[in-house]
Amino acid sequence: MTQCSERNLDSDSADKEIAVAPHHAPLLVRMFALAILATVSISVGRFLLNIDSDLFKLGEESNISTWLSSIQLFVIAVVLTPLAVRDVDRDRKNTWALALVPIFFALLSLDEVAKLHERLGDLLISEFGVGAEVKSGPWIIAFVPLVAAAAVLVALQLWPYVRHRRRPLFLMGMGVVILGLAAVGLEVAANFAVEDSVAHRAFAFSEETGEMIGANLILWGAVLLACDEGIRVDLGAGRDPRAD
Repeated sequence: MTQCSERNLDSDSADKEIAVAPHHAPLLVRMFALAILATVSISVGRFLLNIDSDLFKLGEESNISTWLSSIQLFVIAVVLTPLAVRDVDRDRKNTWALALVPIFFALLSLDEVAKLHERLGDLLISEFGVGAEVKSGPWIIAFVPLVAAAAVLVALQLWPYVRHRRRPLFLMGMGVVILGLAAVGLEVAANFAVEDSVAHRAFAFSEETGEMIGANLILWGAVLLACDEGIRVDLGAGRDPRAD
């Protein structure tokens, strides 16, 4: 199922295929949106019916929402990889930093499932005795500044591509804001709520939901950017009508 291509007949050539950005949400983004809606709905139902299932318990690490966020971030890395492969020139050092863009999202994907931020927090407590009093974990002291610095570098690399493209810029910008506020802002706010209270659970629920929504918006913008750059983004190999 093609995400961003259409055929354009030219009088001089038989059949040209060009990549164009769709006006509606790409199929890949809509599929993730349905997965997010299903995950949130099941989680709410589990809470209302008092069903004990960690698999759909938003706010925990090893659950469906974490895996879904990890997949989304990895797909973003995959979508942006051709851009880096095309434009990074080993003979031009000023282009090397563009490789950080897909690597950054791939590492965020890895962090979701490997809990790298939690491991960093445990290291801070065991080796330096720092952050033990922070409810959400001491990882927020060191990990967030590192990710923020890397995110700035990534934004600087993407800026020449999106500054004149309002849709990718808006979608990716909104996605980053929502993802950041959910992952960091709500995590910090949860420190002021009583453990296992309704407020604490609401913060956890909103955090995981915001991360999934934010990642999906970034993915949407990444797909549009790839299309604008002439890169085909296909969900799968469709049947070639020219074979008829």
